[in-house]
Amino acid sequence: MLLRDIIEDFHGHIKVEVGLTARTCECYRVWLRHYNRWLIEGGQTEPRLEDFNIANLRKFLYYLVSTKHRPRTIRAAFFPLRGMGNYLVEQGALQENPALAIKLPKLDAAKNLYIAFPLILEIRPGTRNACRTAPRPLV
Repeated sequence: MLLRDIIEDFHGHIKVEVGLTARTCECYRVWLRHYNRWLIEGGQTEPRLEDFNIANLRKFLYYLVSTKHRPRTIRAAFFPLRGMGNYLVEQGALQENPALAIKLPKLDAAKNLYIAFPLILEIRPGTRNACRTAPRPLV
C-alpha cells in the first residue's frame, strides 16, 4: 500500500472517527506529507508502508535536527507519525508502531516575544503611559 494513500486514510480517520479539529487534522496532514515528500527526495519513487520504519524515521529526525528545527517543532512533527503508527497497528497493518521507538528531543522553552506593559514598568520604573496594559512586542 502506498504511503500517500495511508496518509489520506489516516486523515479521514482522525477527522471523522476521532473528531480532531480541522486545524489539527490539517497540521497532521502537512507533517505526514512532509515525511512522504522527504522519502521521495531521498530516492523512494513511491513510498510504501514498508518505508514507515524505524530506520527511516530516525533519519527523518536527524534531517529535522540538521535543518535547525527547534525541539518543540520536531516533537510536533512526530506526533502525527506516532498517531499514524498507532492507527496502522489498530488496523492490523503493522505489528508495532515504529515511531514509538524514536526518542524525541526534550521540549525547549517557548519564545515569548511579548510582555505585558505593567511588567515593563516593574523592569523600567518611570516609563511613560503607565495606564497602558496592552501587550507590547519586545522586538
